[in-house]
Amino acid sequence: MELLILLVTKQGELVSREQIIETIWGQDVFIETEHGINTAVRKIRQTLGDDPERPRFVQTVFGKGYRFVAAVSFSTACTSSPTGAQSKSGDGNGLPSSEEIANHGELIPNPSGVTTASKVSSNRSDAVFSPATNPELGRRLLKSAEARGKPWYPSALFAGGMAATVIALLVLAFVRLPRAPLLNHRLTIAVLPFANLSGDPAEEYLSDGMTEEVITALGQINPERLGVIARTSAMHYKHSDSDVRQIGHELGAGYVLEGSVRRSGDHIRVTAQLVETRDQTNLWSQDYEVLEFNEIPGVRTQIRDAVARALRLKTEAKLSSPASVQPEAYQLYLKGRYFLDRRDPESLQKALEYFEQSAARDGNFARAWASAALSYDLLEYVRAISPRDSYPRALSAATRAVQIDSESAEAHTALAYIHEHYEWNWTEADRELTRALTLDPNYELARQWYSYGLLHRRGDAQGAVEEMRRALALDPVSFRANVTMAERLERAGRHDEAIRQYVIALELSPDDAGVHSRLGELYGKKGDVVLAVTEYHRCLQLSGKQELERRFNDLNARAGFTAAFSAIEAEKLRASLDALEARAARGEYVSPSDFASIYAILGDRKQALDWLQRAYDEHASIMLELDSPIFDKIRDAPEFKQFVRRLKDPHV
Repeated sequence: MELLILLVTKQGELVSREQIIETIWGQDVFIETEHGINTAVRKIRQTLGDDPERPRFVQTVFGKGYRFVAAVSFSTACTSSPTGAQSKSGDGNGLPSSEEIANHGELIPNPSGVTTASKVSSNRSDAVFSPATNPELGRRLLKSAEARGKPWYPSALFAGGMAATVIALLVLAFVRLPRAPLLNHRLTIAVLPFANLSGDPAEEYLSDGMTEEVITALGQINPERLGVIARTSAMHYKHSDSDVRQIGHELGAGYVLEGSVRRSGDHIRVTAQLVETRDQTNLWSQDYEVLEFNEIPGVRTQIRDAVARALRLKTEAKLSSPASVQPEAYQLYLKGRYFLDRRDPESLQKALEYFEQSAARDGNFARAWASAALSYDLLEYVRAISPRDSYPRALSAATRAVQIDSESAEAHTALAYIHEHYEWNWTEADRELTRALTLDPNYELARQWYSYGLLHRRGDAQGAVEEMRRALALDPVSFRANVTMAERLERAGRHDEAIRQYVIALELSPDDAGVHSRLGELYGKKGDVVLAVTEYHRCLQLSGKQELERRFNDLNARAGFTAAFSAIEAEKLRASLDALEARAARGEYVSPSDFASIYAILGDRKQALDWLQRAYDEHASIMLELDSPIFDKIRDAPEFKQFVRRLKDPHV
């Protein structure tokens, strides 16, 4: 309620998050205000039927705050409220009942073009309430807000007759918003990369592994009350000189866990401390002495429990106890995790080798099996190995992991990938992903893959955006997650938002040629030729293709950006085909997906359909992406339509 009044009374001015915090909570309150603001804004939008991507009421100004964008008109018909006895109807606190609001409604045309109404419409940004039709209702509404102890300046609202819009929105908020929505907050914590104090760069895997271990452990506390920022975003701050307050602001985290690892021979010393980001207060700290690698899970659990106590959170009834793990197996597992998150084929292959060695050392180590399965899934997705090779191995490893630990979210996610991408069993894929997210709502990879299914299997582009937004909230400074978010927005036709998201991604990785290329194309579609040329120039520069840059300049001068962009992109694709054929000639695995997508973009229908048949035969992941715009030039082919029918019913 208070936030809505604040935004409306600013009449289109930007209200910073700092202003909101100071006005609503004050400077010294001990709660996580960032999530409180997000919750309140979301509730306001739900009540008003507002779309955050196409706002009619509350607009988000990324990184700054919020603005009320609906028109606010002033009515001279507003009369002073009587000071007589309080109405006996309502909620007992001077608040009008919903029946009162409904019964006093009538639409009043306004010569200015703004409709004034006393019956509130939640789906019109020009629907407003006139206190003139029921001044007592308006008086009690503001009196109720004032009685809650907030200086909302009722005289300012009514001076000169504040716009009917203000009162309508206040009525709507009081009737439909839950009371005190800002108190229903969820805490958020970020685990910063543990510092490697061993003096040996080769020990980075240990400090990074400890970081991930603690992230995983904190995710077990109480997912409904504690959100944990993902590893990818946490690693963004490795060797960073940013202070805790700044990091908390950038990640939307009210708390940060810092730590260090020092190894000397077989002796490992771990330190950890919990800090509140708002005022950098140290809430808890502890040192741990570890003599064996397999004691690290126990330290992780102790840190988890200490954080839960410091934040006064109740832990879930069932928390997995760290199983006994053979020390060398655990060390190999940590080395595998160090490479897994890089996602390039070489790193994924190294990760897989470590996980398989770990599982060979200790056959009951569920996490090694689950990570091995996930490595096979990702190697297939990046087209480094054939689905025929990855599928049986991934299935075996994931099944073994679930047999050992049925509550492994990672293992259920790996199984979901197998069901979706290879078996085309949508029911089981959804069941496994749902199970994974039930076990660990903070598992951002499962949320990304759920978003993928919404987009490609169900055709729900808007739903895919919202699910990816949840994943991004858990991994806000991950370059990969930000690019995926931009791609989801682009597929949903929300190009302006996609551009903003790509720009955010470039702030994290300024030299990514692919993102500069996407921005160039999107700016070109908008008709912003200057920015389109600038971004595409940067793409070609980063690619080191000076000859292509020269030809682009020439074509752009003669035929314009769109023609020049298309010609150069086609030339790049033909060069990629040559490279793929050279790899195949050397005996390397080359996914038919690569050939199919390139020929489809080039419009070579016969070649594209031939390679799609090969992709279908080996159950390549591209078969789930037939809705992609890259296939627009061959979409009307009977053979392509048959592929679509088969994928809707894989048994056709």
